[in-house]
Amino acid sequence: PRTACSGANAAASHTAATASLSCSLKAKASGPNLGTINIDRAVCPYLPICDPVVDGVVVKWDDTHLTTAFARAISLQVETALDDAGFLP
Repeated sequence: PRTACSGANAAASHTAATASLSCSLKAKASGPNLGTINIDRAVCPYLPICDPVVDGVVVKWDDTHLTTAFARAISLQVETALDDAGFLP
């Protein structure tokens, strides 16, 4: 059976693992006070290539966690995404 996270939606993601995680999070993030934002382009500005260093800053310290320095470097982009999505007052 097809679900909202199968077929074209999953295939459009840049990796199967990302598609699976994204679908899992979207399924859990349902309700009036929950939601998601996509920061893929902030973390990997040259998708589908995800460089280990962006603008001279190391991006990740392991497979799933951003370095503190990189999180700070993209904080304005994340704030803008949160504001655009209506999550900020």
